[in-house]
Amino acid sequence: MSFAGIMFVAAYFVLAYLPVIYAAYFLARRGVYGIVASLFLLAYTIASIFLDVLPPTLISYPVIGFFLARQASSRLGLPLSYSIVVGFTTIGFLAGVIQLVLWPDEASVYYDPLGNNIGYWVHEKAVEALGEPSSPYASKTVPLALQLPYILVVSSLVTWLTIGIAISLIVKVAKHNSSTDTM
Repeated sequence: MSFAGIMFVAAYFVLAYLPVIYAAYFLARRGVYGIVASLFLLAYTIASIFLDVLPPTLISYPVIGFFLARQASSRLGLPLSYSIVVGFTTIGFLAGVIQLVLWPDEASVYYDPLGNNIGYWVHEKAVEALGEPSSPYASKTVPLALQLPYILVVSSLVTWLTIGIAISLIVKVAKHNSSTDTM
């Protein structure tokens, strides 16, 4: 195996598996529900090793997003709902930059399957709507931000930002409901 291959495997391990192991350890100290959650995380991670259908980054990126949110909340003094958006936006940007660096290698899809598939879909629709689909260089007939691999950065950022906003809204509603229940 080449040096680049070894670096790819090491980086993938750090991004895909290490956060889940950390989260499982962190949750296991939180009681029975934490132990159940950590067992679920570990079971998903082990299954993702053997089944190609379950990308481990679908679990590890939210874990990293929550870790970054926790850091933003404690160090910057942001409210939890804002820090979740900051954490997920950061992980979306990082996932997009990783895809930008790895593209056109097929390995880029493993780092962010959601952002990658959405990015390719947006690129395809942009070529149909804005570009010249019959051109041999159809990919180059759309604006630069919609060309591959740049659209992968934008799609990863928007995808994880949207997930962060949705989780943030759920947290706000849950906090609001819990505060009105006690009154």
